Amino acid sequence: GTNQTGTGRQSLAVCEYDECEAGMPGDACTQAGQNCTDPAPTAGSQGDYECTCASPRTGPKGVGKAAGPCELDECTDGAGKACQDAGQACVDGDKQTDGDFV
Repeated sequence: GTNQTGTGRQSLAVCEYDECEAGMPGDACTQAGQNCTDPAPTAGSQGDYECTCASPRTGPKGVGKAAGPCELDECTDGAGKACQDAGQACVDGDKQTDGDFV
């Protein structure tokens, strides 16, 4: 079928259908800066691709859809960590927006 790849020698080809490849549904994860894995890359197992937030962002994974919301606490994992390392208070009011910590 379409979008399947594979080979066989003196037997049927074992075809893969990786939903994370470019142009496939899971490619939307990659385009959004997320990670995509297809645990069962076969035509018989569609819609099972998993999207996860790219580090250092965190959030719930999505199965058959984008992850998220992907958040970054800039006070512990981003540029604001320097404030805390210096013993200063840091507040990240919107963990989905970069550069807004105080």
